[in-house]
Amino acid sequence: MNGRRGRETSDNPRYAVAEGHRDVYEQVYHRLRGHRAPLQEILLPRLKVGGVVLLVYAVCGDTVDHAEGTDRPMWAALEHIDQFFLEVEQPDSGMMLVRWREDLEHLSDGRIRFLFHFEGGSPLEGSVGALRSFYRLGLRSMQLVHNRRNLLGDGVAERGSGGGLTRTGEAVLREMERLGIVVDLAHASEATFYHALRVATRPVVVSHSNCASVCAHVRNLSDKQLGTIRENGGLVGVNLIAAFVDAERPTIDRLVDHIEHLAGFIGIDHVYVGGDSIKYEGPRSLRDVRYASPEGVFVEDLEEADQYPNLAAALLRRGYKEADVAGVMGANLIRYLHQTLPSRTQAMVSPLAAERVGTESGG
Repeated sequence: MNGRRGRETSDNPRYAVAEGHRDVYEQVYHRLRGHRAPLQEILLPRLKVGGVVLLVYAVCGDTVDHAEGTDRPMWAALEHIDQFFLEVEQPDSGMMLVRWREDLEHLSDGRIRFLFHFEGGSPLEGSVGALRSFYRLGLRSMQLVHNRRNLLGDGVAERGSGGGLTRTGEAVLREMERLGIVVDLAHASEATFYHALRVATRPVVVSHSNCASVCAHVRNLSDKQLGTIRENGGLVGVNLIAAFVDAERPTIDRLVDHIEHLAGFIGIDHVYVGGDSIKYEGPRSLRDVRYASPEGVFVEDLEEADQYPNLAAALLRRGYKEADVAGVMGANLIRYLHQTLPSRTQAMVSPLAAERVGTESGG
């Protein structure tokens, strides 16, 4: 055993937390109610109490809630990115956008770092060129799919079709790897999951899923899938939604059971905090009932980011070493991002420029 006993207090977090998935829903909800700075004034205080220094932020995605109830995901992505910059560009906003691996340095400077993510590729509208344009705006992580089918492939709700990636999906994945955009297989159908891993040449993540052998939820990963992630060298972020943990026993200790199972398959240094907290997201659009989530049902003592120290304490009580706890809480994801994201000095958006450099160097 290593580490002190007893429950951490959320007032004095011991670990720097990197949260692997958070949706834009809360920002949209409060902005539509007339609030001008929901990130700075509503979200950031909770993140600071929990010790969060970085979060992967889904500024858009496949659901109509991602698009403010519309069928215009590209418009919504641009709108949400603009709203983010209106806040972050204010003096002393306490936030910054992660574009380059160098932005992961000096994490103790008091600012919370946001990394733009799409929860599904619908905002691209089937265009690899749109991917590059969003990259220029700061996109650095993307799920290929959400629950349903899009122009890139099949999500988990389409699993009966046996469909994987489309040709466009393959092209987008390859371009994501070239640019240094994180490939996220959360929500993928099994066919899409395995298809993507056949195409991928670099480690991927599954940002907010748990273990099917611990809790038989359709969004959780089978042991076979975990074995493939191990072969790929990828990471898995644990999901805090109660139904993915254990609908009958939604406790922190049960979440640690998922972490232990993941550690046994892929190694503790490949596990991180996926998050996906839903407590403050506001009501969903009636058009999104097909994406029904267990709102109002949360993991005990781990309902939101301000309670992350309770998870660290539970890991210590289970016997994990300080270094392993620090890894799960943030260091593992930060290390992966540092290895995956482009460098400011080496970034090259244009594939034509990349081809020219390769030719000139004899590549």
